[in-house]
Amino acid sequence: MLRGKIAAFIAVIMIGEGLTVSSVRAEEKFKIALMDIEGVFQADGQGLYDQLLAKAMGLQKSLFSLRILPPKRALYAFERGQYDCVTPANTSPYFYEFKFSTILSDTLSEAQIHIFTAAGSEPISDLEALRGKRVGMRRGFPLGREAGRAGLKIMQAERYETSIKELEEGRIVAFLAYKPDIDVVFAKLNMEPLPHVADKPIATHQDSVLCQTTEAGLKAISIINKGLKEMRENGSFEVIMQHHKEKWLR
Repeated sequence: MLRGKIAAFIAVIMIGEGLTVSSVRAEEKFKIALMDIEGVFQADGQGLYDQLLAKAMGLQKSLFSLRILPPKRALYAFERGQYDCVTPANTSPYFYEFKFSTILSDTLSEAQIHIFTAAGSEPISDLEALRGKRVGMRRGFPLGREAGRAGLKIMQAERYETSIKELEEGRIVAFLAYKPDIDVVFAKLNMEPLPHVADKPIATHQDSVLCQTTEAGLKAISIINKGLKEMRENGSFEVIMQHHKEKWLR
């Protein structure tokens, strides 16, 4: 009885202060799963998209709960409803098939999927040339329908570095990777980029923040888009992009 009276008293105070249950829930953090990608989202918060989102969220960053997860786990957790949003992702059925309605932020950037072969070899741009062969890829990365239908013997790895080593040892004939994040890996390993056809990616992935079409998802996208728009207008978006290119991309 006492507990019920206390709850009723609190409810009266909330109404008197102009608060509602929905406004109280609005104070809960928007949960975003960040895919652990070198140079993009990093534990130290210095990845390109780490910096873009932090700047876009601005003073409202405290409203967000951001967690870096392996790519496969990030997508799985989003699909299970454990997170309001996931990034980088998009709404293209070429890459994703979600069973619920989603909403997309403005584009952060784009990434291209390329075929990388061993040092000194001829570059390849056609997946058909790899049919039936052992090809590396990073676990959990969406590669698109074409790669899925190419008859490749996929060898999954937790990191790009593993695929590079397997390629050097002859355990795979090539690996698929996204640019520009693979360029960051090459730079950190102090090695020249492996052979690939730079102007012929097998697919292009638009990188954005993808949220469920819920009250939380809509609000999260609204905050992020407003920040990105202001950044593009005041030039800070391009400053961050250019700094990243100068530091990592060759």
